[in-house]
Amino acid sequence: MEKKNARAVTVVVFASVITVIAVTGGMTESDEMGRMQDAMRRLKRTDQLQYTYTGTFSGEDRMTSERVDVWADQISGCWAAEYYTTDEDGTRPCLRQYCDGREVYRFIDWNGDWETVDGAGREAPYLEMVTVMPYNSGDIGDVLSEEKEGMQTISFGFTQEYLAVLGKEKEDMMEKEYRAYQRSGVSEEALKFAEMTLEQYRERRQESVSMAYTIDDAAVLCAWECIIEASQPAVTQDEEGNALLGPEQKIKFQMKVRVNRYNEEGILNKIEQCRQEVSYQQ
Repeated sequence: MEKKNARAVTVVVFASVITVIAVTGGMTESDEMGRMQDAMRRLKRTDQLQYTYTGTFSGEDRMTSERVDVWADQISGCWAAEYYTTDEDGTRPCLRQYCDGREVYRFIDWNGDWETVDGAGREAPYLEMVTVMPYNSGDIGDVLSEEKEGMQTISFGFTQEYLAVLGKEKEDMMEKEYRAYQRSGVSEEALKFAEMTLEQYRERRQESVSMAYTIDDAAVLCAWECIIEASQPAVTQDEEGNALLGPEQKIKFQMKVRVNRYNEEGILNKIEQCRQEVSYQQ
């Protein structure tokens, strides 16, 4: 991997961890939330599930995105995932993962051998985004419900008070993540970029956070989307390659989970393929 790409990955990965934290809180229920919670429960009760997560970051100077295709057997707890990244150089596969219900394995860059991931969570990637509702009705500023061709989409924004509380919580958590990053033994260069990312967030002005849930004609949740818009200084470099904060730019994070199918034949094929590869290697 070229140095500039390594730097970009360092910043994007560190930023993505703390971006997902943007929606944490309590829980109460309204009519709309009741429908969404019921749709989530129905999704959790499916036996097999295939879905796609996409996350896109766009600023004035660049756009990067990640796609993750996931196949999950919710009965056994087994799942398989394939990760792709997209930037100015195109789309490329970067990681495969497999969980046998007990251990998580990874296959980096789709080359080499499967290896176990110590301490990895066994939850299928990004599944929690469509099965957990981590906020309450008092945090919502406005709600819009639309129905079209048997599908219902419920979308809403959050109050400024809620966003302010989240901002402080996120900053505290980012500092903990940074200290853990410090202890992980990464290079001084990578640590400097992580430090700049933390400082960048401290100067971020979050402008809006919106979410939308789509429920299919069987009352099962089939899509989730979150859009975060903000302004923050860019992370740039001086002539010697040192990281520093630059001019302010508009940024947008867009995260989506789309349920492609559930309880259908063929979903387990990808999981079985990974199981055989791991078993053969062992």
